[in-house]
Order: sequence, then structure tokens, then C-alpha cells
Amino acid sequence: MQERVFVVVGDSAKANALGRALSMAITSEQLGRTRIVAVDDGPVWIGASQFFAQDRIETFKAAAWKQLSRELSDLAESVDLTVWFSKGTSPLDKVARYLRKHSTATVVADFDDDDVAIMRSFRRQSLKNRIKMPPFRRKSPRRLLLSQALIARAAHGLTFSSHTLESVYASRFSNKSQPSAIVAHTRRPTEVTRRIGGSTLRLGFIGTIRAHKGIIHLTKLVRDDPRTQGVTFRQQWRPPADLLSRWSELDPSLPLSQVYEQIDWLVLPMDSTDPAARHQLPAKVVDAANSGCPVVATPTPVLDEYLPNGYVAIENWSDTAHVLNQLRLANVEQRSSEISRAFKDLFSPEATSKSLRTLLRRIDSAS
Repeated sequence: MQERVFVVVGDSAKANALGRALSMAITSEQLGRTRIVAVDDGPVWIGASQFFAQDRIETFKAAAWKQLSRELSDLAESVDLTVWFSKGTSPLDKVARYLRKHSTATVVADFDDDDVAIMRSFRRQSLKNRIKMPPFRRKSPRRLLLSQALIARAAHGLTFSSHTLESVYASRFSNKSQPSAIVAHTRRPTEVTRRIGGSTLRLGFIGTIRAHKGIIHLTKLVRDDPRTQGVTFRQQWRPPADLLSRWSELDPSLPLSQVYEQIDWLVLPMDSTDPAARHQLPAKVVDAANSGCPVVATPTPVLDEYLPNGYVAIENWSDTAHVLNQLRLANVEQRSSEISRAFKDLFSPEATSKSLRTLLRRIDSAS
């Protein structure tokens, strides 16, 4: 029997999109030896160190896609190779089509965001953004739509981060006939000592701050109640000057287990009309679940899919007194227990690798 080997291919080394590829690698490591390869578009994303040593992440230039394709094709001659592509941005579609035509590798395409809708929204926001993302760029909506359709057509199977997102792509890939599976984000289990009680409510937004993620609501919560403290990673965004004395900016390389020891609630006020929010499983929710940290968030279809009773849902963030009262009255120990159970059942490497294993068996049966 040949050794089972996985190669996870990410569409960017520098962007936080690499996080999905690293999550996929944690999943595939449960089933076989795993390599991680990503397009070399700049320095490796700083958050990658939370999951793998930097020397585990190989990079290749987009223009050298054929060289990578030949290397993987040669590898497939000696091992049972599965190449699992994240996002489907060009040139990943070219590598997938080459492998499907010239090798025995199993090709799986993964989608964890509605990337086309996100980039359309980005371009609509301003003239500056349209200049930044002209139609010829590989992540422009038009090129993304084409490359994702091509990689889906070339793949033996597809994976999605949620059923909600799968339905989006099902309408887009009208001729999809391959087997598919839902593979959530995952993390290696960690032990976290959680604080119960305390006079100050520590509210964390742990991740990259984007326009659709509603950071303005977190700053308002902290500003309106002196018994609160804001916690974020140190990044380009900075907290308002009047809140600096009640705000902690953590080093992005600080282990997530230590990060979540410093917050009482993960706060996710999102724009529920934005496709980036509606169709995304926030990776920070999985981090919170891994740490037993309760979550308060704007309800979205994906959160309701995974945590129907596992988070505090807030529709109106402008009423800060009501929001903070909800958190202070909540049974934090029960909330922590519920979300920890969700990690074990839905987000653990054992749970996600079970989904991947089932998909690969279906692909083998169909071949």
C-alpha cells in the first residue's frame, strides 16, 4: 500500500487567507503526511506562527505554476497523493487542471468564503479600491469567478466551510456533480485557564480588523462603560486615543491560548448584510471554542448553522447598556462549557478529518 500524502496549496503566503490553508493542513495531518505550499506574494502572514513553524510553509511564484505541477505529478507516481487547494485563485486552477490531466493525484478544491462577492464589495467601496483591484488582477471578481469555476470543474471533490457557503457555490457551479463535504476550520486542542467573574468585563476582538467586522461597536461598548476593557491584536488599526488606558493591544505572535486567557468574551459585531459576514465561518469563533471563551455576535446564517444555541446573539449593538447587561447576566460557566463542547464535536481535528476521510472514500468509490 502506498503512503498517503497530502499537499495543501494556498493562494497567498502573505494574507490571512493562509489561515484556511493551515487549518486544512491540521485536518489532513490526521490522515497522512502533509506539505503546505502557498503562492509567494510577500512575507509569510504573521499569524502563521500560531499554527506551524515558518519552515513548514513552502512558497512558489505564481509564474512558476507549471514547475510545481510537474513536481506534484512526479510525486503522485510514488505515493497516494491528494492535493487540496484553498480558494481557487489563479494560478491554482492551472495546477489543478494540469494534475487532473497528467497525474493520478486526487484533486480537491476548497472554498471557505464568498471571495467573488467580497471583492465586488471591496471595489464598490471607493475609487481607490477600484484602482487597487483592476480587472486583470488575479483576485479581481471577474478573474476569481473564472478561476474558481475552472478549479471546481477540474476537482474530483469539493470542500466548503459551511452548508450555507456550499449553497452559494451550488448556484454558481450549476454543473457541479462531484462529491462534496463540509470541513470546518480547526485548531489543535489547547488548555486554557479561564477567569470566572471579575469587576472588569474584558471584551476581545481577536483577529484582523476589517470594515465589515464592526469594530466601531466594540469601541462604543468600551467608551460607554468604564468597567469594560477592549482587547485586540496590535495591527494597523489603532484604538481611539481616549480609550488607550482601557485597551490592551497584544502581540500577534502571542499563543492564542494565552490571548484567550485575557478576555471574558469574544465580541463579533458584524454587518449581517455583507457577504463577507453572512457566508463566513469566522476563524476566531473556532479559536474561542478551543479556549472555552463565550461568544457574543451579530447572528449570521453560518453562526446559526454551527452554534444554534451556543452564542449570545445581538441584533442591535447601538443599545450598549442592553448588550453589556446581557453579558453580565449570562451564565458564563455554562456558555464556556457549551462552546467547548462545540469545539470537540464540530471543530476539532478529529471532527474535521472525519469529514475529509468520508469525502475521499466517496471519491475513491466513484473512480
